[in-house]
Amino acid sequence: MTSIFNYYLIVFNGALIGFMMFFVIVVSPVVFKTLSQDEAARFLRAVFPRLFLVGLFSSLAMVVLSLFGKERDLILISSVISAGFAANYFILTPKINKARDAVLSGDEQMEKPFKILHLLSVLIFVVQICLSIFVVVTNTI
Repeated sequence: MTSIFNYYLIVFNGALIGFMMFFVIVVSPVVFKTLSQDEAARFLRAVFPRLFLVGLFSSLAMVVLSLFGKERDLILISSVISAGFAANYFILTPKINKARDAVLSGDEQMEKPFKILHLLSVLIFVVQICLSIFVVVTNTI
């Protein structure tokens, strides 16, 4: 890493890791322990799109920084992270909500699609965290 833009990328990735891990470690467990299932579902349905949108804007800033830094690997990683947030926000979340609503209204056939879509969303989230950790670790050692 030679460019100042690349150093900012470390900061953005570190912040993204903290933001995402805070949600996983603090917010989700507290929500499920303190709210009823209906309240938790309503709360998370309101929070997830905002979480993905904040992540999308942050990761788009990372794409811009990586373009200025002119390091192909960082451009690719930042783009993948950004694409994950876009996929979760624009594609998966609406489909997950629709499938969950169908399940709650008695359509048992939608249980499997709901689980698959939710798992895909979680896997994308995990990959994003791992990629950000990779950027921070490999560029600070």
